[in-house]
Amino acid sequence: MESLNMFTEYGFFGLGAGSFFVMGFVVVLGFQFIEASTYSKVINCKT
Repeated sequence: MESLNMFTEYGFFGLGAGSFFVMGFVVVLGFQFIEASTYSKVINCKT
């Protein structure tokens, strides 16, 4: 049961994944920071 709690608390990708999502959106896809942050929050929440 503890492992299930870990996934609900930290998400599939773990802690700090949102930062990597933001960097990827900005550097690779050329998004503005605010837009990249919004998309990364949605993806991080879904995982």
